[in-house]
Amino acid sequence: MIQLTDNLTISTIRSGKGDCVHICFIGSSGQPHNIIVDSGPTSSAGEFRNLLTSIIRSGETLDALIITHYDDDHIGGILKACDPGFTEIYFNAYAEATETENLSATQNQRLFHSLDRSKIHSSVLAGDEIAIDGARIIVHAPKPEMLSRAMAKMEEANAQLASVSDWTCSLDDLMAKPYPSSDTSIANQSSIVFTFEYAGIRNLFCGDAWAENIPGGKYDLVKLPHHGSIRNISDALLSRIQADTFLICADGTSHPNKQTIAKLLQQYGNISIYSNYSWWMNGFLMTDDMKYIKNGNLKLLII
Repeated sequence: MIQLTDNLTISTIRSGKGDCVHICFIGSSGQPHNIIVDSGPTSSAGEFRNLLTSIIRSGETLDALIITHYDDDHIGGILKACDPGFTEIYFNAYAEATETENLSATQNQRLFHSLDRSKIHSSVLAGDEIAIDGARIIVHAPKPEMLSRAMAKMEEANAQLASVSDWTCSLDDLMAKPYPSSDTSIANQSSIVFTFEYAGIRNLFCGDAWAENIPGGKYDLVKLPHHGSIRNISDALLSRIQADTFLICADGTSHPNKQTIAKLLQQYGNISIYSNYSWWMNGFLMTDDMKYIKNGNLKLLII
């Protein structure tokens, strides 16, 4: 758990390769509130269900579920666990009732048709704002044309980026290396990107968004896009963001890229990285990298 203030915490579940983030805060009224961002893949549906059950048993409300985009590793948990009583659900739903060859598209359709439609906000776009008891969610992406493009792509098979491990390189070597080709997934481009603001704290949540769709600014915490993929950050993005604390949802099997941490270190000098798995204990750090740990430049922290 990341304790940002006495009244605001960020935590995650063990969601494998997927995303599931829990924002919990005490609102202006003194009442606790819970916002869940994504639900992990179907394989972590049990963890997702346990999180929701624990909130309900504590007598608290499930104020909002935000599904950033339609890939399985973000939508699978809620599809399998079903809705236990969210007040509002925000996701850009694909409502066509036909089966497709795209697993994520099919799951998106099934989820839309399995939920209480009176709760669903099915067109979440840049410029939208959500107010919850003194907190404010400001949506920065997608723009309408991004969402239209993603919906058109629903009928096609998913295009997955190949993952090549760079963990055998040192942080210094990766700082000097150029960025690889950028993410081209249309589903990722359509990710809901938003800031969560409360009591002077600003947190940025990026889904799996492309780097160019992520806004600049000063943030207390940045949930990095696409599980820490180097293909979803750039020098231009890092130069317009001021932050030193980052969250990566990844189990180390295909993400994060080590070059992402190298570029963050190069840009900011001192950083803290939180994650729901301790992937850095499994061959991530080389002997030469340990100087950044010993000097306090790099802190790697399990939630």
